[in-house]
Amino acid sequence: MKGTAKEGFDKAAAKKWAQQVTWLSLKILNTSTTDTHATVEFIATYSQQHHLHQLHEISQFEYENGQWYYTNGRVPYK
Repeated sequence: MKGTAKEGFDKAAAKKWAQQVTWLSLKILNTSTTDTHATVEFIATYSQQHHLHQLHEISQFEYENGQWYYTNGRVPYK
C-alpha cells in the first residue's frame, strides 16, 4: 500500500479478520492501465465462519520505482 491508511483503520483488527477468512475465487471484471496508473475492478469470493461473502471493489494502483502500489479502493455504485 502506498500512502497512509484511511482514518480509523485498525491494523490488528484487519489482521485478525484476514486470518479468519478463506479466499475462494477472484473474478476480474475490468482493467485499465497507463505507464504509471492502473485500475482493476474485481469480485473476490471468500468464506468466513461457514458463510459465503463477496467483495466487489474498484482498486487504484500507482507504479513507482519498478513496483505497483495499491493506493485506493471503492465499492462501485449499483
